[in-house]
Amino acid sequence: MENNLSLPEKLFLLCIKPNKGGLVGGGAFPVQYSIIASIIKELELQGNIRIDNNYIEIKSFKNDDPLYEFVLSKFKKFDKPLKIPRWFNRLYYSLKHIKGELKSRLIDKRLIRIESRKFLFFKYKNTCLLEKSLVREMVDKVSNSIYRGKVENDWKFIVSVVEPAGLLSRIFPERQSRKNARRRLKQMKLDCDITVALKKAIAGTRAALAS
Repeated sequence: MENNLSLPEKLFLLCIKPNKGGLVGGGAFPVQYSIIASIIKELELQGNIRIDNNYIEIKSFKNDDPLYEFVLSKFKKFDKPLKIPRWFNRLYYSLKHIKGELKSRLIDKRLIRIESRKFLFFKYKNTCLLEKSLVREMVDKVSNSIYRGKVENDWKFIVSVVEPAGLLSRIFPERQSRKNARRRLKQMKLDCDITVALKKAIAGTRAALAS
C-alpha cells in the first residue's frame, strides 16, 4: 500500500495525530506549507516541472491526475519560470481544495475517515487514521532513517520536511530523542531548493505573526 501513495498522501498521513485525530499543530501553516512543498516535489518527480536555482520551469501542463493538473493550471498565465516562493504563495490560496482532494483519496483507499464532532456549540470535522499499523511503519521508517543517518531515495524528501512540518514531536515523543534527531538531520544535509524555500516561508510567516 505504501508504494501506491504519492508524496503528499504520505505526508498527510504522517501529519494526522494517531490517537485523537486531527492534524499536528492544528494543521497550522507549517503543515500547510509542507503539503505545498510535497506537491511541488511530486510534480518534479513526475516530470511536469524542472527546478533550477530556486526557479520552477513548467515542462508540461499535462498530467493524468486531476489534482496535479489543477495545480499546474494555476500557472498557465505565466510565460516565464517563477521562483519557488511564488508557487508557495499562489498555491496557499488553493489549499482547501488540495487538502479536500487528498482527504478524498485517502478515504477511497480506506486509510482515513472523517468524523463529525461537536465542542460546546461548535461542530467540526475531524480526520482520523484507519490503518494505524501502516502509518506506524512509515513513522518507523522515518525514525530509523534518521538514526542511521541514511535514507532511501524515495523517502529523502519526506525525511527532509519532518522538522519544518512540525512532525518531530509526532515521531519522537521524548525530548532528548527529538534533540538527537534534530542534530542528525542537520548532519544528513537533505535540503534541496524546495525545502530551503519551505523553511523560509515558515520563518517569514512566524515573523509576521510575531510582529
